[in-house]
Amino acid sequence: GYVQGSIEAAARATQLEPYYVSNWTMLGSVYRDVMNFATGAEDLAATAFLNAIRLEPTNPVHYTNLGRVYLTVAEKAKTLKDSENAELAATATEQEVTLLTSAEEMFTKAIELKADYSTAHYYLAATYERQGNTDEAAARMIALYNYRPTDTGVAVQLSLLLLRLEEYDTAQQVLENIIGITPD
Repeated sequence: GYVQGSIEAAARATQLEPYYVSNWTMLGSVYRDVMNFATGAEDLAATAFLNAIRLEPTNPVHYTNLGRVYLTVAEKAKTLKDSENAELAATATEQEVTLLTSAEEMFTKAIELKADYSTAHYYLAATYERQGNTDEAAARMIALYNYRPTDTGVAVQLSLLLLRLEEYDTAQQVLENIIGITPD
């Protein structure tokens, strides 16, 4: 009931004030949050964020929000790549590549609009990692970590990425730094 109420309220807001960008952002956010269990929500989220971009084309947040939709849907496609149905697996593989490319484009556009927008840098690094470009992902995460050394979330993600790259000493240094900053 709460989810349905949220969707209805956000949709109603866009009907009442279709040129108020925050309404589209809220609607897109609600749909993005329910994408994993509501059929078709990803398309509705993307449409809402595209409307926000249309209204505010220089706001990097909207591009990042749309990129996050693409990234999440790419993750769903990835789970279908191992399907026994060869056609479904092939379609999922193609869809994953396309969605990751679209996500990369959105995060890159956000960074072009605001070079120090750390959220876009974070998700771009995640996109690179999912594309198998772990060196570029690590470089971007290291730069982000250097920019925000007290952000424990960034530090943990960087250390996990470094562990996957088998750079154990560097990962240990990052983790020890986190403990030094926030011992709890």
